[in-house]
Amino acid sequence: LMSLIIPANTLASGGYEVDNSLRFNKGSSDYLNRTFGTSTSEGTWTYSVWLKISDPAFIDNHKIFSGGGASDNRTELYFGETTGTLNIFRSISGSTVNLESDASFRDPSAWYNLCVQNNAGTVSAYMNGVAVTLDGSSLGTNVINKSNTVHKIGVGATATYASSYMSEIVFIDGTVVAPTGFGEFDEDSGIWKPIDVSGLTFGNNGFYLDFKDSSALGNDAAGSNNFTV
Repeated sequence: LMSLIIPANTLASGGYEVDNSLRFNKGSSDYLNRTFGTSTSEGTWTYSVWLKISDPAFIDNHKIFSGGGASDNRTELYFGETTGTLNIFRSISGSTVNLESDASFRDPSAWYNLCVQNNAGTVSAYMNGVAVTLDGSSLGTNVINKSNTVHKIGVGATATYASSYMSEIVFIDGTVVAPTGFGEFDEDSGIWKPIDVSGLTFGNNGFYLDFKDSSALGNDAAGSNNFTV
């Protein structure tokens, strides 16, 4: 893992500026790890991340965020192998559900803002502020935000790693937050850009990773829910 400075005007032009991202290198098996405590509301959460793919061939599934450790008890957000489609997957005691987007996200030069909402098993996803069409909306019981459960950024429950830059990673425990909580359309260019998220209510397991401290890459800027490299 490597903390990097984002070039000027890459994520924002004027207004709120983002200075740092974290590079995940699948060749080095890099990821961040944390075991959640007691959730504010297990069945309600929002996850937002800005990311830039550095493996446009999608040789493997590109795992973004996951909860759970066992192969048959996990939930994962990832881009699909070869396809680059967004997948929201869960397996509970062998019962599986996979919600897949009808669009691919394969541009290695672009920053994408992914926002995923879960409300009692009903899932919505947005890319750069625009709703993503999924082949379903019901995920049912899932492991993300489950109390006393391991969560990982940059790898799934199975050892498939991300190869990308990630920035402004936010998790909200107990509230469904609209994409406008994390970004806005620039009034001049129409480009989706980040906004200051420090005023959000994060909940017991919520966190905000801004990667400003290179000596503590998993530092939670919103509280003490720090991740371990």
